[in-house]
Amino acid sequence: MRIDPALVLVLAALMPAPLAAQVLTREEQAALTPISEYHFDQVFRENGFEAYKRGDFEWARKHFLSAARDADKTSQLALSTLYANGEGVPRDLALAYAWADLAAERGFPKFVARREQLWAMLDEAAQARAIEEGGKLYAEYGDAVAKPRHASQLARVTVRSMGRRPS
Repeated sequence: MRIDPALVLVLAALMPAPLAAQVLTREEQAALTPISEYHFDQVFRENGFEAYKRGDFEWARKHFLSAARDADKTSQLALSTLYANGEGVPRDLALAYAWADLAAERGFPKFVARREQLWAMLDEAAQARAIEEGGKLYAEYGDAVAKPRHASQLARVTVRSMGRRPS
């Protein structure tokens, strides 16, 4: 089964609960494979795509949200796809655009192209809402906050595994 990255992204944007409440709990994180101790983002992304392939869109969305929280741009685009396609969430092109815009933050050409494709599908009111929703997403998932959060997490794990601060 071919996974449409745009579909994955759309599904995430349609989440009904507050953004922070949708990430995996510590217990759910602890149940993941050992590599997750170091790179939660990679494991969450992989688990998200596995759940998506199984058709478990809610579980996929939770994993993509957790990876997105650590600045994982592929997971952010997957969330845009979920919302664009209405898989596991109500179809919402404004949120699909907002997630795609966030995913395109570093200028990856395919992500930028997807963002622009979604923008062209929005009427003026939906564009205004997409910008509003995007501000909320950037505050929680943008590189300015997500990359330092991820680096801090990796540093804590490194200290714990090595017994000292990394040099």
